[in-house]
Amino acid sequence: MEGMSSMLIMMPTVWVARSVDWNAENTMYLRIGFALLHVLAFLVLGYMYKLVQSTPNEKKIKVPKKQQGFMPNPEGEGEEEMTIQEYDMKEVMDMIKNTAMPVLIIGFIHYKWETAVPLATQFIMLPMRFWQSKIFQIYVLGRDGPEYARPFKQPENPLAAMMGGLNQPQEQKKKSTKSEKAKAKKDN
Repeated sequence: MEGMSSMLIMMPTVWVARSVDWNAENTMYLRIGFALLHVLAFLVLGYMYKLVQSTPNEKKIKVPKKQQGFMPNPEGEGEEEMTIQEYDMKEVMDMIKNTAMPVLIIGFIHYKWETAVPLATQFIMLPMRFWQSKIFQIYVLGRDGPEYARPFKQPENPLAAMMGGLNQPQEQKKKSTKSEKAKAKKDN
């Protein structure tokens, strides 16, 4: 549902951003705001990093291995064992990477094509991404409870679901043709 709410929020945000006259003065304010927003985000991430480091939790948990991109994991499927502190540190580092990458990409798009809409959408998307992050909710907002048990349930990747959906009918076809062949052999 988080993906759907993001889409519903993004559509009016883009519409409003496109309706603004991005003259030189407005663009300057947008760039300053974009920079300040990301400086604040990295300060919060640094604070979270320090909190995770200073909160030792040696309880061991089993974490499913994540698939990197579209390629299968070379180490195979399964689980790895780590402490809660290691898991939380991994989640914070993932959040740092997921915050830094859009800065680079959107900064390049704005520099190359001088479009302001991607900069403006970050004023909604970045705080929303933080608010939806369970690690942010635990360490910054102080939330606790069974819904914050580690490992966190990973949101389904829409591309992976789509790719899995494309492969599924082929697998079913293979199974049905094998069963038809086996049935034909029994009949003969």
